[in-house]
Amino acid sequence: MSWSLADVPDQSGRVAVVTGANGGIGLATAMALAGKGAHVVMAARNEAKAVVARDRISAAHPGALVEIVPLDLGSLASVEHAAEQILAAHPVSTSWSTTRA
Repeated sequence: MSWSLADVPDQSGRVAVVTGANGGIGLATAMALAGKGAHVVMAARNEAKAVVARDRISAAHPGALVEIVPLDLGSLASVEHAAEQILAAHPVSTSWSTTRA
């Protein structure tokens, strides 16, 4: 039995932070999650590429909630700033839980 995008459940009401979302697996992940209703936070180092990727996602999934947060994983200061920015925009609720696939 193989797994496919059709197996991804509805993600409405969830916020998904995707690193490297401007290309490759990160873009595919962001695209899939946006298509399933998640609010996608694209954490990316190259803002110009992230804007192009965001526009691709929006074209494929009109009405998708997609935002870009600058993030350079090579800089702890950048990681801290991105985390603060994401948490300020998307506070963790008391019903929040982590799940791993």
